[in-house]
Amino acid sequence: MRILITVAAWGREYANLLANYSIASQLSPNNIPRLAERHNITYHIVTNAVDRDWMARQPQLAQVERYCEVHWDLMETHSFTPKRAPGGADDRKYSFLSLLQNLAFAKSGDYDAIVFNYADFIWADGSLDNAVTMLSEGVDAVLSFCLPVDQTLGKEALDRRQPSSEVVRNIPPRELARIAVDHLHREARLRFWNAPSFTSWPTYLLWPVDSEGILVRAYHQTVLALHVDRTDPNFFRGISRGSLDGDYTSMLAARKRIVHATDSDVVMVFSLYETTIDTALRGRSRKEALISCLGASVAEAQRRFAETPVLVKSKFEDVALWNEALSTSEAVIRRLHREIPFNQEAHDDLQRSMGDLESSLRRRRNWLFANVFVPFINSATGNLVRRLLGPLARTWRVRIERWIFGR
Repeated sequence: MRILITVAAWGREYANLLANYSIASQLSPNNIPRLAERHNITYHIVTNAVDRDWMARQPQLAQVERYCEVHWDLMETHSFTPKRAPGGADDRKYSFLSLLQNLAFAKSGDYDAIVFNYADFIWADGSLDNAVTMLSEGVDAVLSFCLPVDQTLGKEALDRRQPSSEVVRNIPPRELARIAVDHLHREARLRFWNAPSFTSWPTYLLWPVDSEGILVRAYHQTVLALHVDRTDPNFFRGISRGSLDGDYTSMLAARKRIVHATDSDVVMVFSLYETTIDTALRGRSRKEALISCLGASVAEAQRRFAETPVLVKSKFEDVALWNEALSTSEAVIRRLHREIPFNQEAHDDLQRSMGDLESSLRRRRNWLFANVFVPFINSATGNLVRRLLGPLARTWRVRIERWIFGR
């Protein structure tokens, strides 16, 4: 196959993550080198001129060029201003990232498959090649869930295992799984089903399996590999709103043939995650958070994703423990889906309020929206106001947003 591996990175910190951690892990013997033995690979990097010049001098890129054709896609040539690219660790970067990922969709007509990498993704040895192998005849997409790992602690663990001066990071799946389990990001810890503190955004749920690993049931999953569909002109438009793992996968779930990478011994990828967002519940109950998420934010077709568990195995010695976690988590998911019906009207309303990617990015750049309105509606006071207004809350939210954005 002709494969397009695509990734976007901007800013020196992000570029360093890509070169010295993510690409370094993809260069392990059973990732890019093995993939290149059977496939023709183009490595597509979307960045700006300054970061391109820095990354091009890194030894990892010289190694990539041994196996792939490297194509630098400068955001300046697509009318993106590097100085206006969202920085930091808030949620503005995700809309911008989706716009850059759409450059890969537009470019993909000359390829058979797209592999989506992220600058903070760390791949266990063999995982990249195995993900592509799963994209067999009759399969449109390979999805999985990549645990968020605390970026600082995760990098320290990776560096203790192998100095950052090493060009290649060759990490067996169970070692990478152990790093993930030991250094979960604080946001991931809020998703443990029986944890005392819970999240207001439960798009994935976790169950610990004693000292052996973690069982994941996720509604929003990452697209690792995707067949290019030349018969569908909409394919090349890519992501219309939201993100690749959110709204785009809801379309895949409804229309395409999907397989899930469920065994970390076969495909193990995690994210060196950093964010200023804190989704810990405040002023709302766990049940209210689940109703809001599963009723409107998770598309109906995405409910099936959580019915397929992902096993992150640092060990696999006590099968009974895994079976217990499988049984317990399945019962929880079935009960949630039975008790929380999907609300199509609320889902459609949410989609309309998001708008397209360009409008979404403009919204997040607006200071009043990001620093006053959003914190208020997520506060205990905002929750009380929503309860008092009842069905009128959504109407007033739309009116206020129109006033903020001058529409």
